[in-house]
Amino acid sequence: MKYNLIVIALFIIQTCYSQIGKDCTTPMVISSLPFSASGTTNGFGMDYQVGPNGTTYMTGNDFVLRFQPAVNMKISIALTGTNSLCGLFLANNCPDAPGVNYIAYVEASSGNPSMSNIQVYSDTVYYIIIDTYNAFSLFPSTTFNINVIKAFDVDLAGGKVYDPITSCELSNNQRFVFRFSNVGVDTVFNPEIGFQVNNDVPVIETDLDTIVPGVTYLYTFNTHYDLSQLNATYIIKMFTKYVGDINNYNDTIIFPIVNNETVNAFPYFQDFENDSKGWSTAWLSHILPGTSWKYETPNKPIINHASSGNKCWVTDSAGTCIPNESSYVIGPCFDFSTLTLPVLDLDIWYETDVPDMVTIEFSTEKNADLHWHQLGNTGDANNWYNTPIGYSAAGWNGSSGGWLHARHTLDTLGGEPYVQFRITYLSGNNNVKEGFAFDNIKISESPLNDVSLDEIIYPTGSCKLSAIDSVIVKITNHGMNAVHGFDVKCSIDGGANYITETIQDTLNFLDTMTYKFAANFDFSAIGLHNVICYTNLIAEQNTTNDTAKIEIMHYSSVSTYPYFEDFETSNGTWFTSGINSSWQWGIPTDSVLTAAASGFKIWATNLSGYHNFSEHSLVTSPCFDLSTMTNPKLRMKIWYDETYPTYCQFKISTDGGIVYNTLGTASEPNWYNAGYSWTNSSNGWKEVEHTLQTYAGNPDFRLQFAFEGAVEKTGFAFDSIVICDMPKASFNEVSTKGWQVIFNNSSNLIDSCLWDFGDGLYSNVLNPTHSYTSADSVLVTLIVYNACGIDSIKKYVHPKYVGIAENDLLNFIKLYPNPIKDELNIDFNEKFGNCIIEINNIQGETVIKNVYNVNNKNNFVIYTNKLPNGLYFVKINCTKGIINYKIIKL
Repeated sequence: MKYNLIVIALFIIQTCYSQIGKDCTTPMVISSLPFSASGTTNGFGMDYQVGPNGTTYMTGNDFVLRFQPAVNMKISIALTGTNSLCGLFLANNCPDAPGVNYIAYVEASSGNPSMSNIQVYSDTVYYIIIDTYNAFSLFPSTTFNINVIKAFDVDLAGGKVYDPITSCELSNNQRFVFRFSNVGVDTVFNPEIGFQVNNDVPVIETDLDTIVPGVTYLYTFNTHYDLSQLNATYIIKMFTKYVGDINNYNDTIIFPIVNNETVNAFPYFQDFENDSKGWSTAWLSHILPGTSWKYETPNKPIINHASSGNKCWVTDSAGTCIPNESSYVIGPCFDFSTLTLPVLDLDIWYETDVPDMVTIEFSTEKNADLHWHQLGNTGDANNWYNTPIGYSAAGWNGSSGGWLHARHTLDTLGGEPYVQFRITYLSGNNNVKEGFAFDNIKISESPLNDVSLDEIIYPTGSCKLSAIDSVIVKITNHGMNAVHGFDVKCSIDGGANYITETIQDTLNFLDTMTYKFAANFDFSAIGLHNVICYTNLIAEQNTTNDTAKIEIMHYSSVSTYPYFEDFETSNGTWFTSGINSSWQWGIPTDSVLTAAASGFKIWATNLSGYHNFSEHSLVTSPCFDLSTMTNPKLRMKIWYDETYPTYCQFKISTDGGIVYNTLGTASEPNWYNAGYSWTNSSNGWKEVEHTLQTYAGNPDFRLQFAFEGAVEKTGFAFDSIVICDMPKASFNEVSTKGWQVIFNNSSNLIDSCLWDFGDGLYSNVLNPTHSYTSADSVLVTLIVYNACGIDSIKKYVHPKYVGIAENDLLNFIKLYPNPIKDELNIDFNEKFGNCIIEINNIQGETVIKNVYNVNNKNNFVIYTNKLPNGLYFVKINCTKGIINYKIIKL
């Protein structure tokens, strides 16, 4: 028993210190085929970053497997269940080995990467690397299932039901087309190809063709079929049959299609209460079937009701979506021939994880191989996509907090006779959420009367708002009728009081105008101003786009320093904004974040719990006038408990809050802990600091915390912010007599100082007088202090020579060059008689001494090539006086 415990303990220790799959020294070993395993690159590090041809798909964490085949063979490798963009690489050595050659690699921009029929040899050790395309540092890792098999000699694989597809023009003589490929090693001749509709008798035909390995084929059946029943769902099965093909798992494709009615009467409206007519679900990849979409009454913890009535489309009415789901709901065919500017309206609700994405796509084709196009972009008005820059595509992601009404114009589709829409859902593998729901779909012509107030252009948050200020808005006419003489209203107190003005300008269809209110508005009060503006058009047919709202912050302006804010008496006029913000000012009551850094109050993401999911929020400071500052510095206390890819950045603006740039990097001391941000855990409150010297003199300087909340946790907090000017140490010295030196402290912005005279004695007197015993050269240090920090300066002082004049007789004697190298030239302009010329080093030692008789204008050369580099003092003692001169030897 003791022996077993020792073995177990040794195994645990070994496991802790050697992470299997981390790199080429500790790979996961494939000892035999077939091989399958599941894993993740999370926590395995980014050991290998340089792939073939400069691939970007080797920029995240990586997982390594090693394989040496027992005999020469061909193999196939496939990944499934991936939750982010990833690459699959097969190399004949470790990726960082000299001369490594990539036998094959696949970069999967969507779906799961795989490679087939790759020749490998028994005398070579191969490495399989699974890596992630870490776009914008948002997706560092991926989960995966890997399968490695010996390629079958004979293996035909179904790929897609190419035709028929869900459409509105299926006939009673419908053709069938099957896409398949030869993934085996051998060439195949005249295989049998079949299809079956629902449970009808299968149709089997012979493809009189030569099917070579690695090639994809389309087979068009000679037999046609009756699929003309409207609004019917057909389950289509297509398959291959061939003698010797023993791998039957990939022979057959099963896929649903629907023959819908064509919609040509508008407005079109479907609330799904009576039926789901025209709407059906399927999956993107025919070889990976699976969809959680249901047309039912939602009954989940969060998505728990339809937008209206009882029914809607939802990803699983009672649970979550499927891990690695890649599915859609497709609608009927629309004939927009009679429409000029159609508009799509729908109600949506989303609760997704970080890698999940929901997108609406459209197609205007009716051929078998449809091309789908994304409808709209992130940031389009009316609750359209919200995914930030850095995601692989635009879409909905995160939490909507309930039902939202979304709207988007279909202006490029007006006049198109054949249009289809589908709502596509892509999910990751971990932490699957409830997903997506939609209801109340409406497609209509742009109304006759529809004026929108698109945006409040001015004011924006500023330190310079006044009691006599303006409001400027953007207005668009979406209606077919020209409009004029309509009212526009604006309130700056949240709707309590409005100013109404009438616009007499004529706006034609799709005209846009910028309107400045004639009235003045009072924004002089420091703090938030809730601005609401809306258009008021008689006979308005669409009121969903009439109103714009914005919170305008009039920031206080700080010009007195040091600035210290501990948020005890107020929020400091710091202002929160952004998407799905959880920032709060007050007393923390969370079980993890239990206390402020000082006092009681702080700023934090949710004082009593987790930050919001899919949060992109900001906290912005007052304005700082740094005009009088020379070396400002920032110091503050921060606290964070986050799960990557959640992070917080600190940003600054020097242009009045228009553009914010990230301040600093993790390579700087006492600042970020990861790249350009704080992430993971601070393990309590910590003090961080950063110089602001680059921004000294800026009259409108602002600070901002930018929080990206991806995985829910406690989040981020800050407290005790200080901005002050650093002291600057400087001094010079003058001598009285003997060895006594008076020091002149010329430092700036100091509260106190400390002198180290270099002889073991100290003083904190501002301008001290110090007596030396015999030193000719001593290193003096001055340290200066203020509330912002410390500075110091070190300088050699030469008590013996301080104050000795260097220019008494310089009109008659010239020394050059200075600095010197090998020679010092001394020119005399008149008779001086006998002169003693000596050169002393900074220790007071005489290193050169000569006597010269100067009877007329003479030039003397003193060779200095043997002197060490440094400072020297030349003393010329003549009958007419003494000259002392400083030179530098290079």
